[in-house]
Amino acid sequence: MTTQLESSSGRQADNSTTYIKQFSSSASGYAAWIYKKINNIQYITTTTITSVLIQKDLFVKGVLNYSSDIKLKENITDIKNDESDEILKVKAKKYNYKNDETKKTRYGVIAQELEIFFPHLVSEIIEDDGSETKTVNYIDMIPILLCQIQKMQKEIDELKENR
Repeated sequence: MTTQLESSSGRQADNSTTYIKQFSSSASGYAAWIYKKINNIQYITTTTITSVLIQKDLFVKGVLNYSSDIKLKENITDIKNDESDEILKVKAKKYNYKNDETKKTRYGVIAQELEIFFPHLVSEIIEDDGSETKTVNYIDMIPILLCQIQKMQKEIDELKENR
């Protein structure tokens, strides 16, 4: 297998090679990107930072997959019912973003409210103007919701049995 390394040229390699394309900027605050194609899978990553902010909607015509292999995890424990009960204190909201000219209706939670019960699901990013904006990790909220659904289903099943 051959490896090709290019810097910001438009040339594309054929499928038989490992293809690495680097984009970088000398301007402060901009990430250097690496595009790699290995075994017909395209990898895109930054070389200098760990997070990427996308200012507008992101559309994906495929599936988003998240690393979840047991070999990547440690300290694995079940979520306790009383831990998942806290999710019932978080209110679901309907809203639109101030800077969205379409005023499209969105659904979610308010980060500051979620942070009271699940601070590990809330992060902060620094905006260009230096202000901080809170973000929510909705993906990590799913197992908490799943635990709560399972608890509720068990209670429903017990009530049906006792009728």
